[in-house]
Amino acid sequence: MERLLFRARALPALSAMPDHQLPALLAHSDPQPERVSPNVILFQRGERLCFWYLLLSGQVQLYLDNPQHPGGGTQLRLVCPGTFFGELRTRADATHCCSAKVVQTADFVRIELRHFVALYNKWAEQLQGCMVPMEELVAEVEQNVPGGDEKFGLGWPPKQIPREAEHLPKRRPPPEARQRRERHSPKHQTNGTQLFELGLNHSSIDNQILRAASQLREAISGTDTGPISGSELCKRLRALCAQWLPELRQPFSPLMLQGMCQTLLDRVLLVHVRTEHALFRDSSTARYRWLPSSRTAPMSPLDCPSTSSALLLLALIAADTLFQHILQKPPDDRTPEELELVFEELSHIRAFGHMSRSMKCGLARLICWECREHAGTVIFREGDPGQSWFVLLRGTLEAKAPGKRHSLLQEGDDFGKLALLSNCDRSQRQSTVTTAEDGCQLLSVDATEFNRLLCEMETSTVRLKEYLEPEGTEESDVNDNDMALDVLVLQRDAGGRHWLIAGLPSKILEYTLETRIDHLAEMCGQPTVGTSSSGQADSLLQDVLLSLPLWMPSNKVCNMLKLYYCFGTSNSVEPGPTVDDLREWTRTTSTATKRRTVAFVRAWQATAGHRFFLDSVANAFVEELFSCVLEDARTAEDAAEGRHLEEMVRQMEALMELREKSMQRLSRLPRTVLDKGMYAEDAPAPEPVLPCDLCNQTVHCTSGNSVRSVTLQLRMDKSAAEIAQMAITAWQAVQHSVHRPSHLDGDSQQQNGGRTFAEKAEEKTGEVAGVDELVLVEMRPGEGEAAMRQFETNECSVPTMVAQMDANQLFVARKSELYRLIPPAEPPLPSARPQCLLLGPTRMAKAMALHHFKLLAATSDSELLVQVVGRDHFPPALAPSNLDLLLRRFHLVQCWTGTELLLAPPQHRLAVLQALIELAEHAFQQKDLLSLFAITLGLSHLPVARLHSLWAQLPNICRHRHFRSQFLLAPARNHRNYRLLAQQLRPPFVPFVPVILKELSFVHGGRNSCFGDGLINFEKMHLIAQVLRSFRLAKGEQCHGEAGEATPLGSAIARLAMGQARTDETLIRNLHAVEDQRRLMRVSLAVHPQGHRPIPSISDIRCDQITSDQPWRNGMAE
Repeated sequence: MERLLFRARALPALSAMPDHQLPALLAHSDPQPERVSPNVILFQRGERLCFWYLLLSGQVQLYLDNPQHPGGGTQLRLVCPGTFFGELRTRADATHCCSAKVVQTADFVRIELRHFVALYNKWAEQLQGCMVPMEELVAEVEQNVPGGDEKFGLGWPPKQIPREAEHLPKRRPPPEARQRRERHSPKHQTNGTQLFELGLNHSSIDNQILRAASQLREAISGTDTGPISGSELCKRLRALCAQWLPELRQPFSPLMLQGMCQTLLDRVLLVHVRTEHALFRDSSTARYRWLPSSRTAPMSPLDCPSTSSALLLLALIAADTLFQHILQKPPDDRTPEELELVFEELSHIRAFGHMSRSMKCGLARLICWECREHAGTVIFREGDPGQSWFVLLRGTLEAKAPGKRHSLLQEGDDFGKLALLSNCDRSQRQSTVTTAEDGCQLLSVDATEFNRLLCEMETSTVRLKEYLEPEGTEESDVNDNDMALDVLVLQRDAGGRHWLIAGLPSKILEYTLETRIDHLAEMCGQPTVGTSSSGQADSLLQDVLLSLPLWMPSNKVCNMLKLYYCFGTSNSVEPGPTVDDLREWTRTTSTATKRRTVAFVRAWQATAGHRFFLDSVANAFVEELFSCVLEDARTAEDAAEGRHLEEMVRQMEALMELREKSMQRLSRLPRTVLDKGMYAEDAPAPEPVLPCDLCNQTVHCTSGNSVRSVTLQLRMDKSAAEIAQMAITAWQAVQHSVHRPSHLDGDSQQQNGGRTFAEKAEEKTGEVAGVDELVLVEMRPGEGEAAMRQFETNECSVPTMVAQMDANQLFVARKSELYRLIPPAEPPLPSARPQCLLLGPTRMAKAMALHHFKLLAATSDSELLVQVVGRDHFPPALAPSNLDLLLRRFHLVQCWTGTELLLAPPQHRLAVLQALIELAEHAFQQKDLLSLFAITLGLSHLPVARLHSLWAQLPNICRHRHFRSQFLLAPARNHRNYRLLAQQLRPPFVPFVPVILKELSFVHGGRNSCFGDGLINFEKMHLIAQVLRSFRLAKGEQCHGEAGEATPLGSAIARLAMGQARTDETLIRNLHAVEDQRRLMRVSLAVHPQGHRPIPSISDIRCDQITSDQPWRNGMAE
C-alpha cells in the first residue's frame, strides 16, 4: 500500500490532494496495480457496475458502442494518468453506460464502488478536478448539449472511432483480463444459472432495502428533511416496530436497532451530517440525515403489510451486518451481547460444528472477518508460512496443489488447518488458494491465538475420575493413575459455571440430580425446567430430559432412580446387604435424595407429555415410587422429615391423578386416521394418534403373475413384517378367483382354482413363502428406483409413511419377484376447478392454518428424535405417526400448488397465480410457516417456473410478496433467514419442520454419541436438545408437553376455529394433487410449448446473488 500511495502522489493531477484523502480512497482498492495491454476492453456498456478506476499510467478511451458498425463507436474522452473514472450509481442492478478500452499499456487500480461514492459525498468539491463521471459524458452526448466540445475537448458532431482493419493483427487479451470480462459479462451470468429451478428473483436485495428505507423514512420522519440524532432514530424505530410488528416474541434489542441503522448507513441510504463516522452511534450528539428520495424507486403507499415487511427485511439483514462489524472490532472491544450473537452464528457454520461450546465461545472473541472483493485474489501461496486458519463464509475459492487436481471450496468449508499445528515442519502452505468469484467473505483465526485458546480450554477442564481395583490384584501392586477412569468431564466457562461435556450415563444422571433439582421453582404446580440457583438460564436439566431416550433406555433410568432414592447413589450397592445394613442406609440417607427423585420424575413426565405413560416401564415405576413415598411418610421418625415426605406425597398424588387422566385418554376407543390414504374426518387431531388407532389400507399381494387386493384395518404399532403376514392370512381365509394383473408382466389370465396364496407359492417354489421372504413395498408412478420404496421389516406406522396420492399403492411380494413389479398406471388428472378461487385466499389460509395447528398440537418433540435416529431403535408404541402426518401434509400442499396452477383454465391461470401468492401472504399472517414455504416451493418447481409469459403478467405487488417468501426460504448459512424469523416470532406458530429435521440430522450424523471409553458425548446432546427446544418454543411449550386449551397452542386453535365453517376444513383436508413432476412437466409443455428458460433456485443461489440482472428481467421489468 505504501508503494501504491507513493506512486499515486507522484502524479501531477493528484499531487495537490490532501494527505488524508488519498489513503482513504485507496483503502478499499487493489493492493497492487494491474497492467493491461492495448486493445483490451476493460468493460462494455450494459455490464454490471462494480468499481471505480484510478489510472496510474497509459491511456483509456471511453466511448459509446455503435450497434450498426461493430468495432466502431462514438468517442467520449481519453482518460489520462491521475484520473478517477466510473459512475456514481450504487444500485445493485446498475450497469455501465459506456465502454472503456485501453489505448496505451495502462496500469490502474480498482476501488470498491460504494466506498468511493461514500467518500465522494464527503469530498465532492475536492475530487471534481481529478474524476470523470461517465454518466455525465453520456448525458452530454445523447442530449446534444451545446458547448460540450469546449468542456470535454470533443468536436461536434462526435468523432467516429474507425474500425480496425482486417489485415491488422489482433492482440489477444491476457488470460486474467479475459476471465474478468467473462465473469462480469451477462452471457456468463446467464449460463451460470441455467441449471437452477426456483425462480422469479426479479428484484435484488439492495432494491428491496431501498424500498424499505423509503418506507421507513416516511414513517419515521415524514416530511421533515432535517437531521436526526442517533438516539432519536433508534427510539422512533423501536416505536415503529412495536406498532407494526406485534407478533414479535419480544421487542428488538438496542443492538438489533443499531444494526438496522448500520445497514442503512453502509448502503449510503443514511449518512452522517459530516460523514465522519463509518459506524452508527446511538447517541444524541451523532446526527444523521436521509439521502434524497430520488435515489429510490417509486414506492407503493405506506400500508400495514409493506411497512411490516420492510421492518422484517431490514431486521434480517441487520443481523448479518452486525456480525460483520463485530468481527472487525478488536477482541477486547466486543461486548458480551455481541459475543453471544457471534456465538450463535458460529454454531450454524459447518466448520465449527464439531467444536465444543466453550471452544466456540472462545473463538467468538478471537475470530476476524475478511473480504476479498475481486476474483483471482490470492489468499496464500504454496510455501508461505501458515499463520491463520480460514473458513469460507460466502463465495467460492479455488485450491491448486502441484501434482493434484484443482479443487473448489464452497460456503462453510475451512482450509489452512496445518497452520494450527505449532512447531510443525508441515506448517508451510501446501497449496495456493485464490478467489474464484467477486465478494468472497472469510473468517480467519490466528494460529497463535488458537493455540493459546486450546491451552485455556485444557486448563478450565475438570475431569472427575473413579479408581477401580481389579479382582485378584494386591493394593500395593496397583498404579492409581493407570486404574483411574474418567466418569465425568466438565468445562468451566467465562462466568465460572461448569458445562457438562461428557460422562458415564449413571454419573450424568447423578450429577443432574445433585446439582440441578434442588433449585427447581414451582410454577402452576409444574417444575420450571432450566433455572439454576443463580437465576441465570441453565438448560442442563432440560437437555438431559429431552435427549434421555438417545443415551439411556427407560428401564435403566428407572433402576438408577430406584438406587438413588434408596441409597443416595446411582451405583449398585455391594451384593448381600443384611437387613440391619439396609436399615442403617435408610436412617442415614438424607431426605433430599427422595425429594430430588420425585422432582426429577415430575420434570421427566412434564417434558415427555402423554408419551411418558405410553412407556410401560415408566408407567409402572410411577406406581412403585408412589408406594415407596407413602411407606416412608407412614414410617417417618422425625417431624421435619415427615413434613417433607407429606409434601412429596402431595406431589406424587398430583402425578398419579395426571396419570389417571392420561390413561383414560390413552385407553379411548380406536379412531380411524387414514381411509385408503385419505385423511379421515374422525381423525383425532389435535389429540395425538395412539398406537391403537386404525388405518384402512389396501394391500396388493403378488405371487407369480397374480395380484390380489385386500383391505386391512391396520393398527399404528404394526410393523411391515406383521402387515405382510396379515395380508397373507387374510387371503388364506378366503378363496376366490385371481384376475389378470395390470402391474405384472406374464402370460394370459390365470385362475386360482380355490388354492390359497401360500399354497400357490408352495407349488411354485416347493416351500411355503414365509414372512422372512416377503417384503412390503410402496409403488409410485414412474420409472427406476424412485418408483419403488421398500420398508424395513421392523418399521411401524407404515400407512402414515405413504404419500397422500391416489396412485401410490402398497404391495406384498417376495424379494425374488420385486423386479417383476410394474409401477401403477397414472390416475386421471384432478378437476380443473381451482379451489383457491372457490374459497378465496383469506378463508383458505385460515382453514389451512387451523388444520396445521391441529397436526402440530398432536406432534411431540420426541417424534423428531425417533424419526432421525431410526424407528428400529424405539418401541413400536413410540412410532412418529403424528410427525408423518405433518410431513405428508407439507408434501401434499407443495404438489397441490403446481397442480392447481397448471390445471386451471387459461383464462383463470393468472388469477390462480395471484391467489396462491396471496394465500402464502395470508398464511404468514396466520403464522403458518409450513403453508408459506410449501406454496413458495411449489411455485418454484420447474413446471411452474418456466411459464415466463404468465409470470410477466404478474403485478409488481405480487412479485414483491413472492420475493419476500423466497428470501425467507433462502438456504444460505443453514437457512439463516428462517432461523432469525423463528427466533423473533411470538409463539405459537407452525414451524418449517423439514428444516428442523435437517438440522437434527446434521447434528446426529456429524458427531458420535459415545467415545471409546464409554463416555456419552454430551456436547451432541446439548445440540440435539437445542433443536428440540426450538420446536417446543414454536408450540409455546415451556414446561410441559400437553396440548390442551390452556396452552397457547390450544388458544390459537380455539381462535382459528371461532367462526370457521366446518365445510372449509373439509375441503382443504384432502387436496387433489399430482406428485409426479414429469407428468406436471408434460402438462406445463402443453400450456407453454415454447423453449423454456429455467429460473434460478434459491436452494442453489446465495442471497447476495439474487439480482435483477437475470435473463428473465426484461420480460418482467418493473
